[in-house]
Amino acid sequence: QELLLRTNITIKNAYHFDKAIFAYCVHDYDTATSMLDKFYELDLNMQMDCFKVYYVGLIALAYAFNNRTKAKWIKKGHGIIKKFQHASELCPTNYEHKLFLLLAELAFYEGHTQKALDYYDKSIDLAEKEGSLWDEALACERALLSSLDCNDIMFAPGYYFRACQVYQEWGSVAKVRNIKALFGNQ
Repeated sequence: QELLLRTNITIKNAYHFDKAIFAYCVHDYDTATSMLDKFYELDLNMQMDCFKVYYVGLIALAYAFNNRTKAKWIKKGHGIIKKFQHASELCPTNYEHKLFLLLAELAFYEGHTQKALDYYDKSIDLAEKEGSLWDEALACERALLSSLDCNDIMFAPGYYFRACQVYQEWGSVAKVRNIKALFGNQ
């Protein structure tokens, strides 16, 4: 009985977390945070792996930027950045590019546009160096969104084309279509 209950919670948690990531990827931050709330409601004692912690941080910071009154999410973002600072000291190959993407999102939230773009570029370069296509493409896409949000038409086209190129290389034709549908031909 206990094992069955635990298995059911694990399956529900996986569902809510996967749905949160999908919502984040299509820029639906309200759904993403709603799914994270359900994820946390099921089991507050769970141990999260770095993959989950990373996406909670990205979702929290994206949601906080779009909903300035939601202090809970920016606080969560700050906490996750601290964890990734420690992780990137221990294993920079796996975590440094992720840390710089989180820092870029935080800098953008705080209104430090140039600092954010520098962090995005650092994340993109490190992800490319490590061969992490998904993280490289995601950092390009987030830099594109930030560039467009602050009307920086000088850098947006470069991020647009690189995001499409790297998503294509990674094999995510649907994501390329999504970016083209949202942003047209830059």
